[in-house]
Amino acid sequence: SDAMVRAGLRLDGAIAIWSLQHSPNVEEDIARLDGALKPGAALFVCNVLHAAIPTNRGGVDTGFDIKALLADAFDQVEIASMSRARTSAQIARAAFLGKYRKRRNASE
Repeated sequence: SDAMVRAGLRLDGAIAIWSLQHSPNVEEDIARLDGALKPGAALFVCNVLHAAIPTNRGGVDTGFDIKALLADAFDQVEIASMSRARTSAQIARAAFLGKYRKRRNASE
C-alpha cells in the first residue's frame, strides 16, 4: 500500500500480469511500482500494449502506450511477444512480456 511505501517498504521485485491495461491511472500506477521497488529490483510484466478500461460497452482505449511508459520509467531488460502457439492470434498481436529493472539512481 502507499502507506507502507511511505513508511519505507521497498520490494526486491514485482509482477504485473494483465493489470496495468485496466488502470484508469496507469501513469500513477507505474510510478507507484517504481516507488515500491528497491534500486535494481526486477519488474516482470505481461500486458497488452495499450490501456483498455473495461466498461459495460467493452474496453475503452485511453491512448496510453503501456510499453513506452514502462520503458520511460524503468530500464528495459527484455521484451518478448506472446507465442501464437500458446494464445490466440489477437492476444499475440496485442500483448507483450517484459522484464524491467528499477534504475539505481535518477541520473541513470
